[in-house]
Amino acid sequence: MSTSMEHLKNVIIPETLEFMSDKTSKPLRTVLFPIPDKDFDPTETAFAWSILKKYGYECHFATEDGNVGVTDLAILNNEGLSFAAKTMFSMLGLTAKEDFVQKAYEDLTKDEHFLHPLSWKTVDVKNYDGLYCSGGHAWGVKQYLGSEELQRKVSEFWSLDRPVAAICHGVLLVARSKLLNDQSKSVLTGKRVTCLTNFQEWTAYYATGLMVGNMFRTYEETTQDEVTRLMYNAPNKEEATKQDQIQKLFDVGPPAYKKIWQIQEQFVVEDGNFLSARWPGDTMLIAHRFAQKLAMYNKNQ
Repeated sequence: MSTSMEHLKNVIIPETLEFMSDKTSKPLRTVLFPIPDKDFDPTETAFAWSILKKYGYECHFATEDGNVGVTDLAILNNEGLSFAAKTMFSMLGLTAKEDFVQKAYEDLTKDEHFLHPLSWKTVDVKNYDGLYCSGGHAWGVKQYLGSEELQRKVSEFWSLDRPVAAICHGVLLVARSKLLNDQSKSVLTGKRVTCLTNFQEWTAYYATGLMVGNMFRTYEETTQDEVTRLMYNAPNKEEATKQDQIQKLFDVGPPAYKKIWQIQEQFVVEDGNFLSARWPGDTMLIAHRFAQKLAMYNKNQ
């Protein structure tokens, strides 16, 4: 294990440590990153990519028509924001100002797979060992979240029973994807899940709405409400809430209102081969846990 990963010993499962320290030749595994043309979150995408690369995984990107993606620049460097908005973004931890995130995005924009993405329709999901669905809240991400083509690809990959990770709005993309053998149900039916919580979404909206409008309200229905409704195949929020009070499959996790870059303070829900997280502040943990899932998948093939 590299020195840079020493502090993660207490969160990496022993089987993964064994796999990573094995010096014998291991098969190269690949991860698919579908993203929109613009407005994907820089932390959830670039920082996660940089962690997976450190583990030795090859990451391929795919956009709708094979165009090179551009991150949410307001989040990356406050582009286009007023002084008041910049101040509020900083207070809420909405800006990706951390040096390691900035460096990860800079490196990402030089990566050959990022610069030459596939198109969603040409992706053969059988070629990939893992699927990573990052998030983003600005309107450009609707291209990604609302694509029936991409949802079909997610459904096809899900049917392979290989590791899938989703964070923030990326969980919504997975929730909108249907089981291949039952198109009336989400692939997340019966799964334990988290995603961007109502508390987080409404806090960001009310704190910034006067300055940036609906930037943090991607849809009228909140992310948590739609994900929960789809998980339970419920007709409305009220029925989904009743179902969740019984089954308790959705987990909001501990309070999260500012980024704490200590991995022990981050939150991920794991159910079988599916991992989900809430927001950029959980990126480090989900990326490492996903890498571990892939390591175990590698080892058991």
